[in-house]
Amino acid sequence: MLHNPAISTEPVSPLKLAGEKIGIEANLPIDRATGALNLQIRNPRVIADTGAGWVRLNFVLGPWSSPADETIHNGRTWTEAYQAIVSGLRGQSLSLYGLIGAEAMPSEPGDRFRLPPQDGAAQDDWLDAYVANFVAIVEMFHADFRAFELFNEPDDWHGQSRAWIHPGWFAIILQRVYAAVRERPHLDGVKVISGPLEGLEVSNNGAVTYLREVYRAGKRFYGWGQPGRPFPFDGVGYHIYVQQGYTSDPVTHERTVRAVFTTYLDQMHALIRMEEGRDKPLYVSEAGWNSDPDPKAVQARETFQANALRVGLDVLARDPFVELGVWFCTQDFYNGAEPRFFGLYRIGDVGSAGRKPAYDAFAAACRQPIETTPVQLPYTNQMVLNAFYYAAVELRLANRWSLLNRAGLSLAALAADRQGLYRGKPVQDLPNLSTVEKQAIARKLAEQLPRAMISPAGGALLASPEASDGSRAGNVDTKGPGRQRLRQPEQEDEVLEQEILGLVAEHRASLWIHRVMLAGALAGLLLATLCAALLGLAVLLLIL
Repeated sequence: MLHNPAISTEPVSPLKLAGEKIGIEANLPIDRATGALNLQIRNPRVIADTGAGWVRLNFVLGPWSSPADETIHNGRTWTEAYQAIVSGLRGQSLSLYGLIGAEAMPSEPGDRFRLPPQDGAAQDDWLDAYVANFVAIVEMFHADFRAFELFNEPDDWHGQSRAWIHPGWFAIILQRVYAAVRERPHLDGVKVISGPLEGLEVSNNGAVTYLREVYRAGKRFYGWGQPGRPFPFDGVGYHIYVQQGYTSDPVTHERTVRAVFTTYLDQMHALIRMEEGRDKPLYVSEAGWNSDPDPKAVQARETFQANALRVGLDVLARDPFVELGVWFCTQDFYNGAEPRFFGLYRIGDVGSAGRKPAYDAFAAACRQPIETTPVQLPYTNQMVLNAFYYAAVELRLANRWSLLNRAGLSLAALAADRQGLYRGKPVQDLPNLSTVEKQAIARKLAEQLPRAMISPAGGALLASPEASDGSRAGNVDTKGPGRQRLRQPEQEDEVLEQEILGLVAEHRASLWIHRVMLAGALAGLLLATLCAALLGLAVLLLIL
């Protein structure tokens, strides 16, 4: 795995139980029409007994018009209904993770956000109301929740041929929500998580492309990442659904699931590092497999689900940059008239008789002691040289090695062992560099990682995010008959290579000179020793 402590601000966790970072989706907590608490919520032990450490709770308005609506439905206001739910779950010592999405509104946004906004100042009445409801819910429950995520799966096509929420609009939503929460000092400790994106094989992990566009829009509209302009989310929400098709070969399926999970997670980590110059935790708020029972093969399908659960949650639990991994979901359910079989319990029965094999697999996964995978420095000295050099180019410094020199690193020593692993201090710990300079260096380091990631499908190298939009091909001007003209990036590559080769040659010449001098010194020492011995022998002969 391509995790990198050189730009990480998060320590590697010690040995612990997997349940401390594994959660479960609580399903729809209330009936949308009546407001009644649903079966799996009425008794909080239904969820607590699974061994989960976390619960993802969806804030759904149901029959109420807003969180402040005091209308009585099934004996409670909206606030009272959710207070009862939260109190019951917290009474079982469960950590709570809240989803405040479109269902926290009286109606969905429709298609109003599908097309790109003109700029970051774009306004919308639905968005104003959504921000108000988000803040109202956080005000009510912030003391009981570890984090809140917003707007579920904005990159889903939602029945059409493009994302439900355009990345530009999503950047605006993130900025508006984060600013509204942070302007209230008593909510300063609340973690705001970006709406979870979809890691699906059908789109080749399209979450990466979507999130990259969100970053670009945020930097263009609001200057994200510049001094005093933070990225407006404390973690990145993510859903991962892969290898869903039933197979009777659990060994091959396990191997493929591990490969795809690891690759998709690493792609997300690498993009975040590249855009922010540091690691930021992923909150995988949905992952799951459908047992989808064939009446003739119910047992085999449910066993398949249990095996896949064990593997997927193990990968999530051991990834040091995944803060939370949530199984979707507690109980099988109906989506309209269609049944969905993702649960640990079968539809209509949350007793012991209703437990599927996935229930026991989930409980065992939560009890598993884990030690997060040790993070190895993946960078070679060459990659470090590249990063410092191109950070200086980006910052328009005349001396391309000034950052390296100020950081106290030896250019000659790194150049002499270009393919050796970098053993110096992490970027954030290097002296005499500003925050902006460290971010630029870390970003240039991270840009080199995606190109080394392996596609689970064919083993081919995946292009970096920059390469995926054709920008690398665009660096070569092919105009003119039969010739190519290198543009600036290639010219810088040549300059860098020539400088390093010169340093290597200089270093080797220096070593040769030192060796010659050392050989001469040794020869002189041997000659002096021989002369002294001969002189001693002559004196001895004279005495005799």
